[in-house]
Amino acid sequence: MGEQVEISIHKALKAFEKREVTVAQEVIREDHHVDEMEEKIDDTVVKLIATQQPVATDLRKILMAMKIASDLERIADHATNIAESVVYMETGKQMDLN
Repeated sequence: MGEQVEISIHKALKAFEKREVTVAQEVIREDHHVDEMEEKIDDTVVKLIATQQPVATDLRKILMAMKIASDLERIADHATNIAESVVYMETGKQMDLN
């Protein structure tokens, strides 16, 4: 997940620097992958808590994994926002994901 977010940031910044709409559109289209990864991590955390009943250190580690996933997803959203700005600056249109 972290690697995908890093790639998205680099692509979004490249798109912004070089005004590359196609790269920006790619970042926007790929955002759902990070969303899906966060959802999968959240589901796994819930299952672990429900079935394993972790305590103390283990519980903190599990909850931290969920927090990190949430933070990474938000960073990916920022990369998407940058990419959307590039599309708008260059085309005058907002990219429709539907």
